[in-house]
Amino acid sequence: REEKEEECRNVNPPLPVDMSGDADRMRGDAIGETLYSECWVIKVLMKLTKEITVGIIGNLCCVPGVRRRVNCTPGLPSVLMDLLNYPDPLTLIQLMRLLKTCLVQLEGAPEDTVPTQVIVNGEGSGERSVEDLNGCSGGSGDGQVADTEPENEGGTDMLTLLLEPRNWLPQMVFILSSATNVGLLCSSLEMLDYLYRIMLNQYTSDSTICTTEMVAALVEAFKELQTELEVGEDDTFSSSTSNKVLLHWLSIITSFSQTPEGVIALSSYDNSISDYLCMHLRPERMSHHLSSSDVQIIMNACQVVTAFLHNNTFRIDLFSRFVAILGNITDKFCDKGEEVATRSSFEREDERNQEEKRMSESEIVCAIEHLCVTMVRCVLDSGDETKRRALSAVMKECTPHHLLVCEAALRRHGVELPGEDCLR
Repeated sequence: REEKEEECRNVNPPLPVDMSGDADRMRGDAIGETLYSECWVIKVLMKLTKEITVGIIGNLCCVPGVRRRVNCTPGLPSVLMDLLNYPDPLTLIQLMRLLKTCLVQLEGAPEDTVPTQVIVNGEGSGERSVEDLNGCSGGSGDGQVADTEPENEGGTDMLTLLLEPRNWLPQMVFILSSATNVGLLCSSLEMLDYLYRIMLNQYTSDSTICTTEMVAALVEAFKELQTELEVGEDDTFSSSTSNKVLLHWLSIITSFSQTPEGVIALSSYDNSISDYLCMHLRPERMSHHLSSSDVQIIMNACQVVTAFLHNNTFRIDLFSRFVAILGNITDKFCDKGEEVATRSSFEREDERNQEEKRMSESEIVCAIEHLCVTMVRCVLDSGDETKRRALSAVMKECTPHHLLVCEAALRRHGVELPGEDCLR
């Protein structure tokens, strides 16, 4: 009786001897007494190893000599570029970091600098060759050891691969269009910002990289980021990280606006881009305390809208945004006369920084005035009554003071308003 009770309590009795072989086959490659498959564990470890390895190489590339060695190691640049097709987001994030580190150091710019203007084949741009970039150390300092490794004789160097759009353009379009990982989208935009700046400004005037597909991908990526990133009640980015992403995205769009092909590509999505510009050009925020990011956003937005004007595709509702910002900055200049007379010696300590800030604001005033004048001229010269009525409606939304500021700017540039029924 006791044996029967013991057998009843044993809910997992041992298998018969003749079935033990079948049990081993059913367990497959499970590790020990667990259900973890050896194959699965190896795949996970390999994926993590690849991510960690790319991250380590990216960190090492902060050292100029190591970066040069990576570039000169036969086959390594090609292997790294092939990872753009890799489906793991974490590995791709590390790859974007690595590519950005190489681009920033090869350009010789600080990593936290966001370009605000791209001049294609401009005066003083100094187009450089592939050999120039390969030989660039990315900086110098006391105690820096020069790298004497031979050139990459067994393969293609990183710059040559990057200067060939087919090696990265389709992959980046796919990543921006389909990725939902915020970290990957942010890293991709940051890397592309530097890549477009270097390619269009210093090394090539090949505008085949400014494609409609890339613009569509950029719009889709920003739409995803607008949903996922921290936004305020008015749908504007409210954190420093979000603002940095906006600056990189807008800088890429500005790079496109510097080439004829890029302007055509942007014009296909001018409504979406204008919506985003209207969303983030907030006159109530961009008034008496302009931050450096506000300055860059305004300047880049002026360049993009100017490109739309030259292609005759622009949104008149942007006009009121720029006029309001212009009026706010003008108010600030008027108020400063009283502030200067009452400042104490303690408040004068950062006078040089304030002077630089005033210079930036003066540049903004000139840029916005030029843009507003160009917009009004385009409307008046077009003879399109629909556009005139739209501009009239927009100007009616402006405050009387902002409207006076706008009219004064127009007269300074020799633009006379034909009559009240036209614009007011």
